Amino acid sequence: MMKRTQNDKSKLFHFMSFYAMSMLLGMFLFIGCPWIYYAFGFSLESAILMTAATINIHHFMVDGYIWRSKKKKKPVAATT
Repeated sequence: MMKRTQNDKSKLFHFMSFYAMSMLLGMFLFIGCPWIYYAFGFSLESAILMTAATINIHHFMVDGYIWRSKKKKKPVAATT
């Protein structure tokens, strides 16, 4: 974002907006999603546990994909 020609914002603005959006997403995932499960008839405790389990499973799968994709890349030979 900083390298765009139409950028008129400071580094601090970009830094703060990234972390503000991350915080809002985290709040939605860990606070909002359990209430969605709760609206479908689950107890609030079950809804919180299901949300945490879903996020952990997703994280496990994404990490597995990242580590697998790193192993497939061949090292670039140094040119001197």
